[in-house]
Amino acid sequence: MKKLVLALSLCATSILTAQQSQKAEALDSVMITTKINIPKKNSGKVVTTITRAQLKNSQGQSVAQVLNQIAGFEINGSRSNDGQNLGYYVRGGRNRQVLIVVDGVAVNDPSSIANDYDLRLIAPQTIERIEVIKGASSALYGSGAATAVISITTLAASKDKMHASFSSSVSTNRSAEDNKGDLKKPFRVTTPAAHTSLFDLSGTLAKMSYNVSFTSRYADGLSAVEAPQDASQAFLSDTYSQYQTRARDNL
Repeated sequence: MKKLVLALSLCATSILTAQQSQKAEALDSVMITTKINIPKKNSGKVVTTITRAQLKNSQGQSVAQVLNQIAGFEINGSRSNDGQNLGYYVRGGRNRQVLIVVDGVAVNDPSSIANDYDLRLIAPQTIERIEVIKGASSALYGSGAATAVISITTLAASKDKMHASFSSSVSTNRSAEDNKGDLKKPFRVTTPAAHTSLFDLSGTLAKMSYNVSFTSRYADGLSAVEAPQDASQAFLSDTYSQYQTRARDNL
């Protein structure tokens, strides 16, 4: 009997000790940026956030290529030739059911047939965060958000009167058969390449802040229209040129 009482006492002591050693920790709430800022747990939606740090780790990729890595999100053509039309597929929806918002304003591309906005037009270097809200959001954004909303928040203007930054990248844009895969051959000027440049100017004057960016991309490489009939022949050159200017001011 004494042994049983002793065993029960030891068990009760261990349970109390275990309960005392556990400390409750409060987790930080995660807010999502919609037309109404609400906690993520109260949104009732599946929200995926891409931070500034993640975008820096994906340098060399377009916004379409970064979003194409999200589970359940497919952007057809994101890895195709420059100028290829993009197809957005989210939960069975197509382009017209996916709304793209930049700094709270719905955007489109009048140069395309269906006015679909090309996510390759905005430079990842100018983005602060991207939120992908899956599921119907028509109550907040209208019928264009039947399956998903891509909300892009750009970088805030610099607190200085004037701050300028410039970045440029060059990459090859050729087939595996070009030069027969011999990497020892010197780089040629005529080698198909892609060149991207970004100039960004921002600042704050009194109570007004401004942000102006200019992006250009030139690509000369594989043709999206015609391939050589013979493997020994070279691919036809297919040049692509793109320029974009974006300006924003806040009072």
